Amino acid sequence: MSDLLNHPLISKRYFFPRKGTFADPFLVICNDGTQLACSYHEVDPRALTLVHFHGNGEIVDDWQGDFVDIVQQMGCNLFLAELRGYGQSGGTPQLGKMLDDVVPTIQALKQPQQQLIFF
Repeated sequence: MSDLLNHPLISKRYFFPRKGTFADPFLVICNDGTQLACSYHEVDPRALTLVHFHGNGEIVDDWQGDFVDIVQQMGCNLFLAELRGYGQSGGTPQLGKMLDDVVPTIQALKQPQQQLIFF
């Protein structure tokens, strides 16, 4: 199944990666060694953390600024997860690999499950 999900035709037709940069990326190393440049904004290490996976054609940098401020005003930490091939992240967008990246991305936070809110 992963061969189908990672087929180059799917990547070419359905993903719209673009590059972007921001300071101090939170680096996540995936199982295949690909490095993802995420962004973590902490208000309190004991607070809940909103984990945000952006949409296709977006990058982490699109969510910096007002969104970070709003989440922090609610008293939550914010983790902006980046997708492979997008923003400052390495790799090529491939659906199967992107799905496989979720676990190492969440594990990199080193926070208990009950502290995470997925968005």
